[in-house]
Amino acid sequence: MANFMLLGGISDNRFPMDLMHAFVETAGGSSHSKIFIVPAATEDPDRLVAKYDDAFQAAGCKNTCSRAFDERASVDSAENLDMLLSATAVFFTGGDQLRLLELLEGTHFVATLHQRMENGLPVGGSSAGAMALGHPLIVRGQPEDYMIPDAIRVEPGLGLLNGIVIDTHMTERSRLGRLINAVSRYPGSIGIGMDENTGILLDTDGIFQVFGPGSVAVLDAGDWNGYSGLQADPEAPREPDSRLTVENVRFNIYKSGDRRISLRMPVTIDNR
Repeated sequence: MANFMLLGGISDNRFPMDLMHAFVETAGGSSHSKIFIVPAATEDPDRLVAKYDDAFQAAGCKNTCSRAFDERASVDSAENLDMLLSATAVFFTGGDQLRLLELLEGTHFVATLHQRMENGLPVGGSSAGAMALGHPLIVRGQPEDYMIPDAIRVEPGLGLLNGIVIDTHMTERSRLGRLINAVSRYPGSIGIGMDENTGILLDTDGIFQVFGPGSVAVLDAGDWNGYSGLQADPEAPREPDSRLTVENVRFNIYKSGDRRISLRMPVTIDNR
């Protein structure tokens, strides 16, 4: 069974080491783990790879590997695919989720990742790297626009966690409204928002545990019918200054140590 490690971003190198250690254990433990660090979201790969390599080594992983992801044409190289096939876990660094998407979407690398995940490969990510694992994927949006319908930009994510919208740096960058906006656009979806230095370990049955000093928000739009009924014609253009109305979305906040929390899985969304 695959496990996902989702981190809300790391500031001042304050890693939730209990979570890092738990991920290493799912990857085979200190003796057998080989974690492939994928810096596709960043233009500063050396710094971020070194940062996460140090953290994984401190958590007990003796074998990490990485390669630069500079251009889409080389993503499906034999070297990248060999590294992916030999890894016991894959981890995506932070950076810019749109950059990651433009490099990786539709590649054989991602198709192979899906196949390996279905066979139990653990996958993790931090900040933009965590966000890209879901679908839909928030790629842009400013705090002052969060309560305006359609003001944020949403694209298809890598889809390893289909129907789950992931956001990071939640409290630090005032992004809860952005997550609400994104979830409201996809009836049936689930939103997960995480503070910095905080994350979760999630399995494919939807059971997760929280690690780190911050909070994790979970929004469940399973009973949300979308924009229909909130205006006379749901298909009519919206006024530029219209505001968002959201009803019947379950909202929960969790802290470190909360465990055996269950998400509604599998998630089926309405891509209206």
